[in-house]
Amino acid sequence: MSKLTSWVPIVLFGIMLASSYFVTKSIIELKKENQSLTEQLSRQNSITENANRTFRIINNVSSLNSEERNRSAVDSEKVKTVIKTVLVNNDCANTAIPNDALIRMHDYSERIRASGTYSDTGTINR
Repeated sequence: MSKLTSWVPIVLFGIMLASSYFVTKSIIELKKENQSLTEQLSRQNSITENANRTFRIINNVSSLNSEERNRSAVDSEKVKTVIKTVLVNNDCANTAIPNDALIRMHDYSERIRASGTYSDTGTINR
């Protein structure tokens, strides 16, 4: 029995050595996986931040466009009120404009607006 008892510590030491090897190997693999997942999370966070920034920009632009439309509507109403006030007793204000003339004036004003957008400011539009 003494031979058996002398081998027990050696066997236990061998088992501890083998298990510590496998534990160390598992720890190394887990650290690698942790690093990989951390990098993946970082990339996904960057994508999410970019998407959120894009949505905020789009929201701000939409909000500014809406405010500008509201301002334009208010300005248009103010101009209409001023024109009505100025022309209230004017004989021309009550004169009907023929549809053809009205359409031609509208088309002309649209052409002026369109050419003003794309024209060279250094030249005179006639």
